[in-house]
Amino acid sequence: MRIRLKTRQCQSLSRTVSHLKRDAHQTENEAVSSLSRTVLHSKRDAHQTENEAVSSLSRTVLHSKRDAHQTENEAVSSLSKSVSYLKRDAHQTENETVSSLSKSVSYLKRDAHQTENEAVSIIE
Repeated sequence: MRIRLKTRQCQSLSRTVSHLKRDAHQTENEAVSSLSRTVLHSKRDAHQTENEAVSSLSRTVLHSKRDAHQTENEAVSSLSKSVSYLKRDAHQTENETVSSLSKSVSYLKRDAHQTENEAVSIIE
């Protein structure tokens, strides 16, 4: 009876060892599978974050370019207005100068005629 008991104990122990090995392999496989999923998710999240960063940077660059063009256009517009005002002011000054000069010439002609008339009157 003693030998049977030992044989049964050995069989039970062998089954227990087999179950433990099976459970250990299953746990190892589950851990590897979980780790693989975690790595895949981390890679996916990293790519998503990278894509979002690139997209955000692209938008920032586009906005900066747009703002630079807008600023350039505003500067050109402002400069064009300044040039127009300067031309207008120059023409106005030129017209005022011509008008003043014409008046001066008219006064000089009038004075010359008056002086000529006075001289003729004195001579006669």
